[in-house]
Amino acid sequence: MYCDQKTDGGGWVLVWRFTFTDYANFHSKSNAVVPRPNWPTPEANVRVSTKVPLTSNEYEAMDFGLWKSLGKEFLVKSNINHWIVCRQGTGSLVNFEKGRISCRVVKNVPSKCHGVAPYSIDSDKKGLYLKRTGFYYDFEGTTSKYKTAFDPCGAGTATNYKKGVNNPYGSIFIR
Repeated sequence: MYCDQKTDGGGWVLVWRFTFTDYANFHSKSNAVVPRPNWPTPEANVRVSTKVPLTSNEYEAMDFGLWKSLGKEFLVKSNINHWIVCRQGTGSLVNFEKGRISCRVVKNVPSKCHGVAPYSIDSDKKGLYLKRTGFYYDFEGTTSKYKTAFDPCGAGTATNYKKGVNNPYGSIFIR
C-alpha cells in the first residue's frame, strides 16, 4: 500500500488514484474519472478497478468494500482542485451514505475560492459526489450522459478548476 505520512498529520492510505477520459474538454459528456471504484453506480461505463494502487502514480482503486476497514476520515488530493480532509457526519464516503460531512481545505490549488470546502456527500446512478451548493468533486463514471465538475467554489461550474495541467489526477486516501 502507498501511504501519505505528511499531509495533515499523516496516517493516510491511498485507496484510489484516477485521471480523466477527456480533460481537454472537461465539462463535456465524454469526460469522466477513470478508473472508478466498484461502488454501486449502474450507469457508469468506465473501467472498474479493485486493485490497490501501490504507488502515487498508479491509476487504480482498492476494492470499495475494504475502504471502511481503514478508517472514516478521508483526504482528497488533486492537481486541479483544492485538497480537502473530511470527516463523516450523517454522510459517509466509506459507507456510501448520503448526508452531511465536515470538510476543510488543507491545500489551495486553483486560484479561486481559497478555503471553500464541501459539506455534503451524495450519489446517484453515475457516481458519488461532494457538494457545497453545487458539485465540488463529482466522481462521475460515465462518458455518455453527464458532465463532470471539479469546482473549488462548490457551485458546480466548469470554469473554476485549474486548467492546462499536464497529467491531471485525483486521489483519495483514508485514515
